[in-house]
Amino acid sequence: IRSGDQMRANGFLPSGSDQFSITMQGKSVTNVSWLFDHVVSLSWLVGGDNGLTILKVLIAALSAFLLVRISIPGVSSWWTSICAVFAIVACSSDFMPLPELMTILGMTLTMRLLVQHRLGQGNGLTWKLPLLIAVWCNFDPRAWVGVGVVAAYAVGSAIGGKLAVRKQSLSAAVEQRTL
Repeated sequence: IRSGDQMRANGFLPSGSDQFSITMQGKSVTNVSWLFDHVVSLSWLVGGDNGLTILKVLIAALSAFLLVRISIPGVSSWWTSICAVFAIVACSSDFMPLPELMTILGMTLTMRLLVQHRLGQGNGLTWKLPLLIAVWCNFDPRAWVGVGVVAAYAVGSAIGGKLAVRKQSLSAAVEQRTL
């Protein structure tokens, strides 16, 4: 909260030195989650404890909503919805207004984009994913997890494509033998 207040008072971007630590005061530090500090600070400014609670609930609800929306078309998602509600309720005490919430939201958005791409429903993946990761990096230092998931998806898609080509060539060879 105080980091966001300090950034608003002295310019939008974080300073290069630590202002709040006794052991590191004045030393050079990098505030990777500076954008999240702004959001938390503004939530506190607007609503105090209630503002932080509302922020936490909104991020958790948005993550749950997007998670439930990741499904295969034609398959009922009622069980997924029930499981998502139970998961959110079970984890609700662990949801603190910390940058880790942005990892949950970032992973959910990343998975949603990748599933839409896999199902042929998503357009603009080549600009949406880098933009998502770039914004995510300024909210939470764990954005590398999203990059890892995208890399694993790319490797899996490449392997799947090669296996599909091999399966087609084997089918064609078997078909020629039967003729």
